[in-house]
Amino acid sequence: MSVIPKGKEFSPHTTLSEACDTTTAESCKVTDINAFADLEPGEEGIIVFCVNEFHSKNPDDFEIMTYSGYDAGNNQLTGLVHRDGVARNWPEGTYVASYGTWYSFEQMKQALFNHENQQIEQDEVHGLRVVEGSLDYYDGENWVTVETDLSSVAIPVHPVSDFSADPDDEQAILTWHNPDNRVVGTMTSNSHKRLQRRDCLTRQMTCSSEEHSTAYRWKMA
Repeated sequence: MSVIPKGKEFSPHTTLSEACDTTTAESCKVTDINAFADLEPGEEGIIVFCVNEFHSKNPDDFEIMTYSGYDAGNNQLTGLVHRDGVARNWPEGTYVASYGTWYSFEQMKQALFNHENQQIEQDEVHGLRVVEGSLDYYDGENWVTVETDLSSVAIPVHPVSDFSADPDDEQAILTWHNPDNRVVGTMTSNSHKRLQRRDCLTRQMTCSSEEHSTAYRWKMA
């Protein structure tokens, strides 16, 4: 699973309070721990080292690492992992900051890609899951199975076709063809409960002119 590194707003600069050999070190001490984001369990932060207070444009002058521990009492970042750049023995006074980097962007892109391709048949997604073919949702306390009895659940259907309205003496005759049944998974709608028909036969409805707009809205619902 991709973890998007957590940065610090405005990326303030600070320095190493002790030398840090990132070829072997798993922690580093900084002058101001507030230049970095505190973490919740499972989160990662980002720390960038540079030889010249970030004025250099040479990629070899930088190193990108992540940290998984934040020790405010000792101004220490722990759980360091090299991500890119050149690892070396960074001397005391080296400028460091929590910048957004290409590594952060790539992790965010990968996390979005993984999320888009996550299927509820495989795992819970946004409070939804599929268990033995049934769709469940989480109501904040319990998993609730979605009702699939078509007698109480309406499945959206396609529009009617060949609709016409023929005026008559103080009335209008509305004529249309029902669409085919709609199938969702293994469920078949009873061709639109609101029209109460399963076939595609022509229906007619007669109403007074005063009731015409109401009847029309009923038909289109």
